[in-house]
Amino acid sequence: MENNYIGLDLIRGLAALAVALGHIRALVLKPLSETTLDLFGKIIYFLTGFGYQAVMVFFVLSGFFITRSVDNSFKNKAWSLNLYIINRMSRLWVVLIPCLVMTYIFDYIGLMYYSNAPFYAGTMSHMDIISVESTLSPLNFLGNLFFLQTILTPTLGSNGPLWSLSYEFWFYFLIAIIYILIYQAKFKLLTIFIGFITVIFIFIYNPKILGYFLIFLMGSSVYLFHKFKPDFIIKKYYKILIYLLFIIVLVLARFNMIDSIKLDFLMGIVSSFVILDLLKTEFSGIIKQISLFSSKISYTLYLFHLPFTAFLTAMIGFQYQEYNFINAILYIFLCIFIIGVSYFVWYIFERNTILIKKWIIKKFN
Repeated sequence: MENNYIGLDLIRGLAALAVALGHIRALVLKPLSETTLDLFGKIIYFLTGFGYQAVMVFFVLSGFFITRSVDNSFKNKAWSLNLYIINRMSRLWVVLIPCLVMTYIFDYIGLMYYSNAPFYAGTMSHMDIISVESTLSPLNFLGNLFFLQTILTPTLGSNGPLWSLSYEFWFYFLIAIIYILIYQAKFKLLTIFIGFITVIFIFIYNPKILGYFLIFLMGSSVYLFHKFKPDFIIKKYYKILIYLLFIIVLVLARFNMIDSIKLDFLMGIVSSFVILDLLKTEFSGIIKQISLFSSKISYTLYLFHLPFTAFLTAMIGFQYQEYNFINAILYIFLCIFIIGVSYFVWYIFERNTILIKKWIIKKFN
């Protein structure tokens, strides 16, 4: 990735970590309402409570990068719908397919041998939204494979984070329709028809996708602004204001001080300004290395961490524990281990995305 996108690598990596660390903590430690915390515990619980807001950051980043890809294709007269589909589907499926298979295996074995574990038994009050047994089926597997989760099927088993992948897929579809309407007049009527059917379909089954597409478009707006104003630099006192607002929105989220829908859009807006600033921020040394590492495994970490952690913690009997200093330290070591295993999974699958993409292009000429 280009050097001026290192800041975007950093925020993407941090967003993936925020999701993973929050889920792992929710699995192994009791919620705040059911345990007593010391200062160390309060810090851990506070810092690991921004997973949902991190997904809004992902949406804005996706808007930036996907719009950049599509826009450059049209600008360079290199747009190909077939190539766009291959690029997007290879990027998604290279990680999704093995993670769906592993989710099914982990959950099936977990339910068979560790059904009394709090997570699989459904006795964790703060995670009762995930019903593993009722959503682990071949039909749901296929629904998630074709990005129909939250539309026609629930997310597969324990892998709750799959909800946002469905949103992302339809965002990719909608942004392509917008660009084809703008730049390819000969396909306008067909594109309008397909776009209309798609919007109606989404509106009937999950209208929230259309609402959150606006957050994706915030990222598109950042890209277009940067494209036409590449030398724009946010002045120092505005930078301070932007990051202060970013922190305020996070605090509002952490203490449930504002309506969730409004909060999501506020998160999208402030994230857009942060991303705009990061485009002109230089990083080097250890921060650059951390940014590159965390970003490259972010997608794998996002899809892999929850089903694997659920199975592992059920197997070792480390779920729904009272908070204490020892359990907090064990939680930290567990997080490091999960990140390490995620890197291994990345190395096997996601690292080969470009090779697989080239093979598909060559295979289908």
